[in-house]
Amino acid sequence: MPFSFRCLPAVLSVLSCLASGTVQARQAGYAPAMNVPASHDETANRPEDALRRLEKSAAKHDPESQYRLAGILLSREKIPPETAKRALELTMASAGSGYPPAQFALAKHYRYGTLTDPDAEKALMWYHMSAARQYVPALTELADIYENGLMDQPVDKALSGQLRARIGQIRGIPAPEPPGRLADTIETVRDGIWPFCFTLPFIIAGLFRMRARYRARQIESGVRLFKSGQYDMAARFLDKKYVPAFTAGAAAYGEMLALGLGVEKNVAKAMPYLTIASPKDGRAAFLTGTLFENGDGVPQNAKEAVYWYERAAGLDNTDAMTRLGILHALGQGTARHDGKAFEWLQKAAANDHIAATAALAVLHHLGRGTEKDEATAYRLTRKAAAQDQPAALYNLAVSCRHGFGTPVDGTRADRLFRQSAERGCRQAMLALAAMHETHSPETCSSEEAAFWRGKAAQTPARPPSESVLLYPETDMDGLQAG
Repeated sequence: MPFSFRCLPAVLSVLSCLASGTVQARQAGYAPAMNVPASHDETANRPEDALRRLEKSAAKHDPESQYRLAGILLSREKIPPETAKRALELTMASAGSGYPPAQFALAKHYRYGTLTDPDAEKALMWYHMSAARQYVPALTELADIYENGLMDQPVDKALSGQLRARIGQIRGIPAPEPPGRLADTIETVRDGIWPFCFTLPFIIAGLFRMRARYRARQIESGVRLFKSGQYDMAARFLDKKYVPAFTAGAAAYGEMLALGLGVEKNVAKAMPYLTIASPKDGRAAFLTGTLFENGDGVPQNAKEAVYWYERAAGLDNTDAMTRLGILHALGQGTARHDGKAFEWLQKAAANDHIAATAALAVLHHLGRGTEKDEATAYRLTRKAAAQDQPAALYNLAVSCRHGFGTPVDGTRADRLFRQSAERGCRQAMLALAAMHETHSPETCSSEEAAFWRGKAAQTPARPPSESVLLYPETDMDGLQAG
């Protein structure tokens, strides 16, 4: 049937439906795409044209252009101080204009100390301003903060529940039904443009599937190269704008940026990739925890580290279980809890984690979180020492020296202290120096004592995330960390 003006009301009703859907999408926290020419230039691999268009729009105080321009400036490999300052100014200008993604990004800058000094008060303020505009990522972050008591905020389960309920309401908004005469609309589509409508969706769907398969293969290749240690090659595949859509790719690229593997070390740039991957990748969550525990590129915060370690341990990451056990035993970042320390270390040791096995032996030796059991402590220490674990070698030497679970054997203790010291254990070096200073004149050596004390002074201290539990030499009821 040829097109007639009697179909015009139906067409207008469809357009009205689409417009109302756009308005509701904006209300749900997802702003419609703006600056279409600049977006087209970005997807067409014309970054210079896109940057020029965004510069013009940003100069006219368009908040989305300011936010996107800041993102492009921060995506470069090397970011000079003046570029970082301009990116911060653009983000602040966009946030001040009420653009929710910019408000959320500014909150993260203040929280993690990227581009500016850390300021928890300002971070919370911008989180709340973005969440007030129903921006789901901001609502999610606030829910996590109040649920876990992060950023020095009191735990508020009720407020966290309200925020998560609001997120559910936003994501559960039903699509509006098209008003008007549906029968006329269907008849127009069927009789007027039926062949075109029948083939076009299949063509578009096919193109999208081809693009998705291509991107998936790119990321798989990058992750495979990363795991094989070919970091320079992996960076070529993983340094893509779409890598956050792939958990394994985001985790691998975030680790490369955080540790400087194949790319220039940039913890500020690594944090978004690691946090995106952390809900499904235990390694990414564990690495985020180590950055906070060490204060590497982010403010040092043991409580924040415990939060990320717990998330990683929930994904069966044995490194995170070991760190949780040691931190609970030492009371760092959380209240001391011998029961939880023993539980986490036992779970990691059951998966043959060597450091966890050595630390679990210390708890058995001291009777912390379990009954004192020298035989079990000695067996576990020997198991870990067989893998040349420095802390286990030191603990085994102390056992031989004092007769913990084994007969006293000074010669064997001296040999084990020496093996531990040669593998970088400062406590073993100091023990050797003390032995050569206090032994009988026939066995002591001032030269050996001076050598080991000098080497201990030159050995750098371990990062906090590599601390271990050691047998105490003097206070047999205490707990020594090294």
